[in-house]
Amino acid sequence: METTSRFTLRQLPLPAKLVVSTFLLAIGLGYTAAMVQLHMQDSKSGKPLPTVEDVILKYTGKRWCTKDDVPRPICRIEQVITGDPTGDLLGKNMAPAFFAKDGGEYEKLLKADPEWKPQLDAQRQGEQTAIALWAQADAKTRENAYKTDRFLPPAEKAPNSITPTYRHPDGAIKVKSILDERCARCHYPGGSKSEPRLDNFDEIVKLLTVPAGTVVPESGGYVSIQKPMDIKVLTQTTHTHLLSFAMLFSLTGLVFAFTSYPTIVRCVVGPIVVIALVADISLWWLARLNEPYGPYFAMCIIGTGGLAGLGLAAQITLSLFNMYAWKGKMALLGLFAVAGGLGGWVAVTVVKPGLDAKQDPVVTEEPQTKPKQEIVPFAPSPLEKVLTGTYREKGPWGTGTGGMIRAFFDKDELDYIPSLKPQREGEHAAVFAWIKAEPAVREKAYHTDRFTLPAELVGKPITPQWLSDPSTVKVKSILNERCAVCHGLGKEKEEIPLENYEQIAKYLAAPDAVKKVDAAPGQPTPEPKTVVLPGPPKPAPIPMVEPKDVATGPSMLEQLVTGPQKKGSLNAKPGGMVGAFFDKEDEYKDAVKSKSPDLPKLTAERENEQAAMLAWIQSAPDARQKAYETDAFPLPASLIGKPLTPAFKADDKTVKVKSLFVARCVFCHGEGGEKADAPLEKYDEILEFLKPTKK
Repeated sequence: METTSRFTLRQLPLPAKLVVSTFLLAIGLGYTAAMVQLHMQDSKSGKPLPTVEDVILKYTGKRWCTKDDVPRPICRIEQVITGDPTGDLLGKNMAPAFFAKDGGEYEKLLKADPEWKPQLDAQRQGEQTAIALWAQADAKTRENAYKTDRFLPPAEKAPNSITPTYRHPDGAIKVKSILDERCARCHYPGGSKSEPRLDNFDEIVKLLTVPAGTVVPESGGYVSIQKPMDIKVLTQTTHTHLLSFAMLFSLTGLVFAFTSYPTIVRCVVGPIVVIALVADISLWWLARLNEPYGPYFAMCIIGTGGLAGLGLAAQITLSLFNMYAWKGKMALLGLFAVAGGLGGWVAVTVVKPGLDAKQDPVVTEEPQTKPKQEIVPFAPSPLEKVLTGTYREKGPWGTGTGGMIRAFFDKDELDYIPSLKPQREGEHAAVFAWIKAEPAVREKAYHTDRFTLPAELVGKPITPQWLSDPSTVKVKSILNERCAVCHGLGKEKEEIPLENYEQIAKYLAAPDAVKKVDAAPGQPTPEPKTVVLPGPPKPAPIPMVEPKDVATGPSMLEQLVTGPQKKGSLNAKPGGMVGAFFDKEDEYKDAVKSKSPDLPKLTAERENEQAAMLAWIQSAPDARQKAYETDAFPLPASLIGKPLTPAFKADDKTVKVKSLFVARCVFCHGEGGEKADAPLEKYDEILEFLKPTKK
């Protein structure tokens, strides 16, 4: 018992009291923010704070399981490809090989179009899912699928999205191609990761063995289902908590030690937070012990964490009220009341709805207690109107019904031939279905460039470049290509821009609507009654671009193979097939990858192949056909004596043009090729692309 007077907080001058009070309140606010962060990071169940199960899972990697819910054992391949896609590429984690560590393709695609990241990630996740499903299949199915490069996953588990080059037209997946590109690229003899080898099935099968499942007692037990907190992270967290939080909590304890409360109270409450902090951190490490101890130490973390929080609240609150006389106490009560009211408002309007949504995402429909009102479109929107109907060659342009349909067909004669009609009809039908969709669905589909096709359109022909996967279409990309190409800034119809959703939405509003009123529950049905409501302001009609008669221009094939070498996917744009002579051909691609000294020679040969092909395309029709049928085209004087791939030289003055065409074009545009829908195997098929076009 103290017999002499001592210094207390009440004796501090007012400026010092304000400084100490501000410090204590700042510590309390910071700790509250830490609790929010704790919820966001560790509360897996949607509770305000992590549960005991959440804490055990974080620090031990284990979860209590019965025999019925023990996690399925998985093989080595499935384990390493389903790791952290943003982590390091290690022996225990090969997921990054499907993403940023794929050899540069992922970064190159994102650099070209950063907004494409969600779709690209979905495709790469689809690849992971496909390999995991293949690994789970029976041994015979796995082997056959690998050797034929054709795996048909169960329909209910098949990935919705996958890189298009790895999917067959019928939905089967090219698993060998995925493994070769994502795994065998490094895991082969002489590669950067020669062990284990993943370049043939006999080696891969060694990693497909599924280990024995975990044996769980009848009453249940803790089972490892994930890695516990990484030891590096745990070490870093330990030293930051001990150095920073120990300092802060020692200061709050020291402030409390100068209150006027009894000595026994100050001796207990003063150091309690630092003691609880040290105990809490000790339990983090003890939780890593093997069973049965680890999980039980983890359970105690909830207790030490709670003790630290309660102790800090006591230190702050009791110190503040002990520091002031009754006027100061009243001010503090008012401040706490305001803070409590604000906190309650945030809890009711933000926190609780968020927790409810996290715990139960299913929204139940409330029973109808009021008459139901339904707004029914009275007339089609302007955009729906101009796209209603079917394509007619040389049909009308304008703001009338069907007046914009030709934008999907012969508006762009360079990019359209009759054989593409079914694909363009699919584009038109997909956009029309998007227009008819609910507004929220429509807007989301536009911004994500992913619109889920109605069941009746799935499997129907659609231009391949607009398909994200067999059931999803890139609706924004279609609208940009078919509409915004004219209706944009600096373009033919810039006064009616259609370059973003806000601009397009003006033409998606129906001009009128009717309002139907149904009876309230339990009341007799009133006589049918409709009231015409004024709709939104009618937008200006969309002027359509009239086709123009222009002079004849180069054929589509000539434009496709004209231009300099550039990296990029093959497409139907000018210069879009130049890559077929260079980086889309294996020998040249390997030379670039290995930095072969022969690369300059190969480049010169491929450039002259391209020049010879152009000379043949530009020759007279009879001479062109004869040269194709005899596989002998006389080189123009400008190409005689220049380097040319030996396999395509008949002699110093003649090129095997048919052989060249087959090697560079038919490998894709033939039966079983990526572009089999635009075949170029016969001269009659090639003729479609040799017709002059309009500029």
